[in-house]
Amino acid sequence: MPELTHKTCSKCNENQSVDRFSRRQFSPSGNWGYVSWCHACRSVKFKKEWSDGSYRDSVYRRKFGITLADYDAMLLSQDYKCAICLTEDPRGHGQKNKRFHVDHDHATGEVRGLLCHDCNVGLGHFKDRTDIMKDAIHYLDRHEDGVSNRLLLTATIQELIARIETLEAGAA
Repeated sequence: MPELTHKTCSKCNENQSVDRFSRRQFSPSGNWGYVSWCHACRSVKFKKEWSDGSYRDSVYRRKFGITLADYDAMLLSQDYKCAICLTEDPRGHGQKNKRFHVDHDHATGEVRGLLCHDCNVGLGHFKDRTDIMKDAIHYLDRHEDGVSNRLLLTATIQELIARIETLEAGAA
């Protein structure tokens, strides 16, 4: 079969080079093809869907089972702030469009709230496990008085030396 070099866009009906189309896999056998709309037509479509919210609505429905209206209602109920740290700045990927991350329970899929980038990533790093988070809190509490690990290690080493000296003195 000869190599395809041109294709007609089904939106604008222009015959264009295939490099003006995105590639996609279209069959279980692994054959590759091209999408039906050219890059320019797809760009116009996606910009419209992004600006009117329909793209975000479809993503929220597919990923989290909520609508864009549900998202907006949650944001209002959180006073337009992160549910954890209460910042009004979503930071990270959402900063440009002032979009907070939809936080959900990975086991049940239940949506818990809207978080800034930092809080969302933090929960992810702690694997949503409260036991690890509590250990982290205890760790920070132990070190909040400014005592460095070096001082703690020095004290521990001095205590061990004292025990060894006591044992040696008792053995002599």
